[in-house]
Amino acid sequence: MGYTLVPVEADVSIDMEFFTNGDYEELPDGWCDFNGPAQEYTALARYIQHEEGTPIAKDITRSMFTLGGSIRSCLLKTCKAHKSPVVFRNVHAAGKFVFAGLSHWASRRLRATLNELGHVVKDRRDAARRLMHRPMSQSEGFLTFDVKDFFMSGDAESLVEDVLVSFTGREKATIGTCALPASVQSICCFSKFPGRVWKVVKGTGMGLQHSGDLSDLALANRMERWAINNCFAHGITSTSGFEMTFCASTKNLAKAYAFYQAIKERAGYFKLLVSGGGRGSIGWLELTLFRRSGSIACKPKFKDIFNYTPLFL
Repeated sequence: MGYTLVPVEADVSIDMEFFTNGDYEELPDGWCDFNGPAQEYTALARYIQHEEGTPIAKDITRSMFTLGGSIRSCLLKTCKAHKSPVVFRNVHAAGKFVFAGLSHWASRRLRATLNELGHVVKDRRDAARRLMHRPMSQSEGFLTFDVKDFFMSGDAESLVEDVLVSFTGREKATIGTCALPASVQSICCFSKFPGRVWKVVKGTGMGLQHSGDLSDLALANRMERWAINNCFAHGITSTSGFEMTFCASTKNLAKAYAFYQAIKERAGYFKLLVSGGGRGSIGWLELTLFRRSGSIACKPKFKDIFNYTPLFL
């Protein structure tokens, strides 16, 4: 991430691009800001309490009474100054989200399932621990994949359908009926456009509590489980995944690219791209991976800033 200075007109134009690219749907005037959704939210919390048999409804609904809270999240943006040209990304900031209780509940359930997947790493340190000293011959190389617009991929119905593959019985009914539909779709506003409100119609919304876990599990069920079960047949010797990225080592890069085409097709609404490949060093998850003494070694990776202008004040 980085900082950039742009004219006000360009700044507003960038914001409007977010709202007009098909990821959002503007709500009509007179849209109910709280009462209707609040009643539905309370009913969902009671349903979850009944299904789980624990007094959890009070914890889920506590966020509704947050001082200064809102059902809306505020659209912010970040810039990736290490890319050329500079790329802007949307973030849904919801520091006082009144429906955060349900978002947290859904996130905990999804994260517990994700933690059972052996190929998913928790963070950069976990990735380094797993990959360090793993045997790697001179004939092997690396291949890394990335998902473009990860958090803004897939409509609510498709995401819920893919996530529910991981659940059965009453738990599946509870998560599918209550938590996921309510937490996938979020409402956004932006200070530059007072009085106008948008609903997210694609993806899980980058920045909300459940966003990463929901997208992670949907991607795992669509593509990663198949990839893990079929990687050795395509010459892949090891695989690891973290959120929108996927890293593999292979003895045959040609077969590995064929493997990429197969998982790209299964990824569906997730736009899978090859982000790097070769037998030399490669960057992945803030790490530089390379071969040393017949095994994988890694060190921290620091991004270069390609687009900058010195400011002399």
